[in-house]
Amino acid sequence: AYENCFRLIGTDCETPAGGAGQVRLFTSRRLTARPAESKQLSLQSTNRILGITKTAQNFDKEAKNCMKALIIDDEFNVRYVIRHLGQWKQHGITDVLEAANGEEAKKIIESQNPEIIFTDIKMPGISGIDLMEWLNSIDYSGKVIFITGFDDYSFMRKAIQFNSFDYLLKPIEADPFNHTLSAAIESWQSEKEERQNKETGV
Repeated sequence: AYENCFRLIGTDCETPAGGAGQVRLFTSRRLTARPAESKQLSLQSTNRILGITKTAQNFDKEAKNCMKALIIDDEFNVRYVIRHLGQWKQHGITDVLEAANGEEAKKIIESQNPEIIFTDIKMPGISGIDLMEWLNSIDYSGKVIFITGFDDYSFMRKAIQFNSFDYLLKPIEADPFNHTLSAAIESWQSEKEERQNKETGV
């Protein structure tokens, strides 16, 4: 099995009487590798290690670029339009999640921790404002963009009060939406780097 990698040096053997084909080794020396073959094995091992390292680095890079977005609105048509207007992949969003109300949204946020949230303000049960207040209570570090069909200053004031990233009016248009999406991701990534630098003492 090792004839391609090793050779026996100075091995003596004998064949017992009447035991044709039965060879007994009684003196052997250490197995050694030929220099050329040893070098080839070393290069192969090094290439394998480098390949594994490169794969791990690529996986880590891809993992860092993976982001999630959550769309919260009680109207299916609104969620559908937002899902299809967003340039998600272009901005590094790999998963677009949906919730039809605040309760669903809470469960998704707790389990998936999306970095970007687009939420309607007026919804049955838990409103967008209530949800934002809850997010503040759990120190949510992502970005929240309010979406509403009501151009009401009181909503805007509450959005500012709860540190929402932006405020978009329905009907949603592609350019303003994607501009806001891009700015929110850029802001989130910048803040993430700052948090990491503080943790590492940089």
